[in-house]
Amino acid sequence: QEVELAIARYKCLNGQPASNAYKAKLCDAYQHFCKFNQVIWEKPIYRPDEKGIQPPTDEQCKILIGGIKGELSIKIQLSAETGLRPCEIMGKKGLRVKDIHTEQHTITAISAKGCNARPALKISEELTARIKTLIAQRSLQANDLIFTGHENRYGEHYRRARNKLSNKLEMPELRTIRLYDLRHYYVTKQLKRIQNAEFVRQIVGHKRLNTTQRYMHLLANTSGEWIVEGTNDKERAKQLLGADFVYQLTTPDGTMLFRKPK
Repeated sequence: QEVELAIARYKCLNGQPASNAYKAKLCDAYQHFCKFNQVIWEKPIYRPDEKGIQPPTDEQCKILIGGIKGELSIKIQLSAETGLRPCEIMGKKGLRVKDIHTEQHTITAISAKGCNARPALKISEELTARIKTLIAQRSLQANDLIFTGHENRYGEHYRRARNKLSNKLEMPELRTIRLYDLRHYYVTKQLKRIQNAEFVRQIVGHKRLNTTQRYMHLLANTSGEWIVEGTNDKERAKQLLGADFVYQLTTPDGTMLFRKPK
């Protein structure tokens, strides 16, 4: 009981309470001690600290992409438009030239963490052009990595550039946007657009559906208002689908109805 109490009250050198992950390691260490000395002890369970999902806004993403220059800006735009993990953008499993389909404006990424193969991910014409220019400037071949270096470098460069931009624009809220929040931004946006957690799970490469469903509560605060549009023209229907409208039904007179959240 004394050991359990000591672990529960344990503080770091800076005086802050230790994380649950660290307390769990302390429990593991003491359990080894008990096993070696034949002491009966029921190890308490410390679950990992749950980090809140706080995706940035559209405006904040635009500020980051526009305010940060060069190759890093392209990687940030990739993260926001595709939800790819840093290790899926650069590193051993990073994007190669052959993964970019400029005519279709899509990317086929190698999934990390042993996930199932993901479908081709749509990217904007602007991002396609930026990547295409980068490939041409560096004379890259089909099997070449577009971004070299370890994925951890992406995070380091992002944090420095983000903080510098935050100071320049006098926008302290930018400092709270973690690199992985760009993935949260993409997942939330897809859930809002598609309204189907299983489809989104396949797109973003989650192993389990309940991981995707963690994002559902973020949609609960939306107004529930929709933009609705109907058309009889197939070309217009394609345009609506490209603008993130979702097909709903076809009326008896042949009008196709589409909607998307405001």
